This record gives sequence, C-alpha cells and structure tokens, in this order.
Amino acid sequence: MHNNLIAARDRLQAPQTGGQDMSRASSGEEAGHVWLDVFITPNVSLNNRVAFILAGSLVLPGAMICLATAWMGAWLVTPLVMLSEIALGGLILWHARSLGQYGQRVCLTDASLFVETRHRPADAIERSELSPHWLRVDRVNNTGQGCDALLLRSGPRQIEIGSVLSPPERTSLADAIEAAIQKRRSGQSLAA
Repeated sequence: MHNNLIAARDRLQAPQTGGQDMSRASSGEEAGHVWLDVFITPNVSLNNRVAFILAGSLVLPGAMICLATAWMGAWLVTPLVMLSEIALGGLILWHARSLGQYGQRVCLTDASLFVETRHRPADAIERSELSPHWLRVDRVNNTGQGCDALLLRSGPRQIEIGSVLSPPERTSLADAIEAAIQKRRSGQSLAA
C-alpha cells in the first residue's frame, strides 16, 4: 500500500488536528500561488480491527493458561499471568492507536516553503519555513531506486522531510518538489 502521500491542492483532504488546522493557509500565504501542497502520513497496516484481533489472539490463550494454573492450584501464578496478558493487550491497542497520529505537510508558495509537522494531536504543530529562492532538495544516499533521507536546504537552514516514507516514495516526493520549484521559478520569471 502506497497511500502515504495525499495531494491536497483544494485543502479538503488534510486533517484537522487538536484545534489547529494543518491545511489552513496563514494570511501571508493566501496572497501567493500554491505550487505544491503535500500531506505525508505513515503507512499504517495495524488498524483498530486488526489490533483487536491480534490482542484477542494473544490474550485468550493466556487466559486459558491462567485458568489452567488456577485449576491446578497455582494461585500465586494466576494473577501475574492475568496482569501480563491484560498489559500485553493494552499495549497492542495503544500502539495501534498511536501509529496514525503523525503527519507532515510540505507547502510551496510564492513567498515561502513551509513544513508543518505534528507528532500527536495533543502536541502543537511544529512549523519551519525556508526561502524558496535558494531552495534545493538533497537526497541522502541516493541509489537510483530510492534515497535514505530527504533534506530541504535554503542557505544554512535544512529540514528533513518524509522520514516515514519508503525510499522509492521519498524519491517520488523529491521529484515532485523539484518539479514544483522549477515551475515556480519559470512561472515567476515569465511574470516578471
């Protein structure tokens, strides 16, 4: 499944998070043209239904062992086994819930390129801005089939993006950003 990149040109697909909207443009961005707007999320194959099935398949045999130890008279082992099984099931469900909470938005406008990152809905959105005039995309360990990391650089500042993507997806994102930068530069030179 490669559904990690959501192009949100009309900003209808980007989620609302903890009272802050990662899809809303600020007042400075509304004046310029949006050349690229991408929302990045991790590929989460462990949804709630799968997590309940996994937790149940691990907790039910443990409950049977717990009943067997109680039937054999090992009462001191029974509460420890039951607590460990409940803790295991709870951790699986907590992990499944926390997987899909990371999101990163990359938006290139006439005025700036900004990256908004949220780790959990309760956290504030981290926003970093780079000047698009000197912007370049660096691919770390580019092997032709993918890259290990993707850095956006503008002068001395750099931002890593797409850390939750696979190497081919990072390469695709880098190509899309470079194409948007090129369109922006040629569009602005034609307008000047």
